[in-house]
Amino acid sequence: MTSKFNLNCLVLGDHPRNIFPVKITWTDTVGDLKDTLQLWKVDLPVDDTLGRNHLDELELDHKTPLSPVDEIFEVFDSPPQHKHLHIVVQPLPAGVSRKASHLSIKLNCLVLGDHPWNIFPVEIISTEVVGNLKDLIKEKNQHEFNNFDAKNLKQWKVDLPIDDTFDGNLNELELDHKKPLSPVDGMFEVFDSPPQHKHLHIVMRHQ
Repeated sequence: MTSKFNLNCLVLGDHPRNIFPVKITWTDTVGDLKDTLQLWKVDLPVDDTLGRNHLDELELDHKTPLSPVDEIFEVFDSPPQHKHLHIVVQPLPAGVSRKASHLSIKLNCLVLGDHPWNIFPVEIISTEVVGNLKDLIKEKNQHEFNNFDAKNLKQWKVDLPIDDTFDGNLNELELDHKKPLSPVDGMFEVFDSPPQHKHLHIVMRHQ
């Protein structure tokens, strides 16, 4: 199990001609491939259909990246096929550490106009974007948000302690002069430090 072999790898978004080999042994771990990358195992023939069909149809958002502690012989329980793509690579956003890429953020959210008793929690990974948060919020409020798409939610970041001052602080929010969160903002950008416990973090309304 010590013999070396090549894995054919491709950075997501690159042309298939930029596939590159990585030499590794069975006893190495996924972490030995690269610490600053997210990796997924695939098995796609490198032929005329690769760029046109297979790469465009990959749905990695619903697939867990390989764990850096997985050993290669666990990921590939049989030798990788010749002339196939074996690994796709996605660099982490600039400034995001490997640890942060797996960090869950727990947010307390409230629909504007609702009673504070209706504050609800949402958990999201720090490398996801505000648009993903919209989807999670709509999913948690299916009855209230049944008649419009998640994209029509406007969200603002707030930082209000949930205590005796909460109602007054909530009523004093002036959101008309505050820019809503952009759907393409990364959660690690919106919350560059952990959200405070027992605080309200996100308020929203639909357009």
